[in-house]
Amino acid sequence: MTITIDLAPEAEARLQQEAIRNGQDTQEFVKGLLEQQVSFLLSRPAEPPAWLAELKPRDPAYADRNGFADIVGKWPGDESDAVVQAALEKMS
Repeated sequence: MTITIDLAPEAEARLQQEAIRNGQDTQEFVKGLLEQQVSFLLSRPAEPPAWLAELKPRDPAYADRNGFADIVGKWPGDESDAVVQAALEKMS
């Protein structure tokens, strides 16, 4: 297969530098990059594994939220440093 690609001059120069650094001509280097990427894409499953959907959080209290949601937007603004520190320690 032959593909023609128009690259920005900076990208072309960078590819040429990397090809030289790897002891290849630019065409060989780019071909290798593309073949590696295609191989990677073909090795990945099309769908996530079924077992992934079955994973549950360790702490059921946090099943429907994340730690960021517990910090942002929930503080009334008049808590002390000790209260904030205790809450952070409880989350970790």
